[in-house]
Amino acid sequence: MIGLYEVHKGEKPLPVFPTYKYSKPGLHEAIIVNGLPFFLKYDSESGKLVTVEKIEESSRVLRPPNREEYPYTPYEFTRTDELNEYFERAKRETMDSLYQKAKFIVKKYNDQDDHKLNLLAIDTVWSYFQDKFGTTHYLNIVGDNDSGKSSIGNTFEAVGYRVVNMTSPTAPNVFRTLGMIEPGQCTLVLDEADKIDESTDMMNILKSGYDYNKRVPKTNTNVWKQEWFFTYCLKIIIAEKSPSRFKAKGVLDRSLSFNTVPGEAELDIKEVINPQGDPELEQTLSELLDFRKLMLFYRLIHFKDPVINLDIDIKRRNRELCKPYIRLFYGTEAQEEIENTFQIFLDTKNSRKAGSIEAILIPVIIDLVEQKGNQVLSSEIWDFIKENLDGESSTYESNEYHISDHILYRNTITKILEDKFGAEYKHTNKGGSVTFKLDKLQKIQRSYDASIKIKTRLKGYSSDSSEGSRE
Repeated sequence: MIGLYEVHKGEKPLPVFPTYKYSKPGLHEAIIVNGLPFFLKYDSESGKLVTVEKIEESSRVLRPPNREEYPYTPYEFTRTDELNEYFERAKRETMDSLYQKAKFIVKKYNDQDDHKLNLLAIDTVWSYFQDKFGTTHYLNIVGDNDSGKSSIGNTFEAVGYRVVNMTSPTAPNVFRTLGMIEPGQCTLVLDEADKIDESTDMMNILKSGYDYNKRVPKTNTNVWKQEWFFTYCLKIIIAEKSPSRFKAKGVLDRSLSFNTVPGEAELDIKEVINPQGDPELEQTLSELLDFRKLMLFYRLIHFKDPVINLDIDIKRRNRELCKPYIRLFYGTEAQEEIENTFQIFLDTKNSRKAGSIEAILIPVIIDLVEQKGNQVLSSEIWDFIKENLDGESSTYESNEYHISDHILYRNTITKILEDKFGAEYKHTNKGGSVTFKLDKLQKIQRSYDASIKIKTRLKGYSSDSSEGSRE
């Protein structure tokens, strides 16, 4: 290898790229064995493990990173016999056994509500299969100092799939870590992320990064060439305050959010991951690393297993937030607990959505259209809202109306109706006029229904079929 190119005699040199994993045609996972970098793959035909030094393609060469190139703790083995030992152990594991192991670890290092810890255990296992699915949710974790939020990130870093823990992350940190080879190279913990909503680039990366196929273009100023970076992976966003609902609505819609409170965990994860030679802490750390390696081998063995498609009876964003996870755990003993966990988070998320200004306005606008027709003057809309929504006019400003925690402004209400409800505004000789479509308004109103329930059944079964159904 010479620089960034590998030279073959009589042939054009090929560019060489380090990568943490590659799944075409078979899954290759980067590891370190006795100090040397390799790819590890599972040959399903022979039922054996194979180590590979590099992957040669027609236009490039992919190689496993050296130890110093990893932004996280590599999957490292001191001898080749270890590979077969983990391989044999992983063949005896199930999704249920691994989920219970993950939950045991999460609860040992974190003292939070059970449904929050269950979700972290679900995401730990799921992170090893995130690149089998088209979407992922994010976790948005908020808490005061010393409330345990960083412990959650550190725990996930210790056992999740190739977790890179970034403090005060920037957009280039994220897209360069995820790279240009293929989606889902690793998992991200974005700690101290209080200012991410101030970066347009970061918001764009996060809004696209829940979708497997999305990429962002960036110009390489060294050669003035446009490069395309993948943005997809599971991300845990940790901060003292949530991103602005105004600036980061798209990110929050893609997230399951919860707050942390001070507690008394059995063990301090920061001490364990930095044992400083203490024998007891060293042993505890080895247990975390053992689980992490076991998960990697389970991933290698089962990566090509088919995943059953399901109907979970919820739509759009809510479906994207939880369906991939329920599919992964479908048919396990843990399925019911996992569905109940997601139901708690969906209930919380949708109750917040039901309190949004859009959810408050939509039934009033529907009443207005039903009474006055599809075309309404702007002045009539403002008066109708004030007459039919409990609130207070501002003492100092007649064009303000206070409803619950929201403030409506007369000169911006039309913009809300256009952006959120699909209304069309135009000037007429009688003043501003707004045109609505009643069927569209009714569809939008259903999207604010806070009473949705997960009902899992196999695709092709009707909602009243008992076979393959679970409510």
